[in-house]
Amino acid sequence: IVGDAAFSGPLSEWLTASFGLHKHATEIASTALVVIIITLLTIVFGELVPKRIGQIYPENVARLVAPTMNFISIAARPLVRSLSFMTEATLGLLGLRNKATRGVTEEEIAASL
Repeated sequence: IVGDAAFSGPLSEWLTASFGLHKHATEIASTALVVIIITLLTIVFGELVPKRIGQIYPENVARLVAPTMNFISIAARPLVRSLSFMTEATLGLLGLRNKATRGVTEEEIAASL
């Protein structure tokens, strides 16, 4: 939203001045173009590059992010438990009680490693 507000106006004016297109058409085109560019940048720098860094340096990245992930998991635990309780209660009201799920055994973990 902020990126669109910051960039689509000037881009629309440039498109109108450069190509003589109708103002309404350039507003739509500039908004679409800004959204596409911001989406691509977000995917590349927010998803793909960090993933590749993690693949290249897995131990270093794990060591770096583990304390933060641990803190977030502890801080979010009450919310997660509340949501799980509400989900189970809703399923119970619908007569869809969740059967006991089988956990992962040590052998399965060892086999996956």
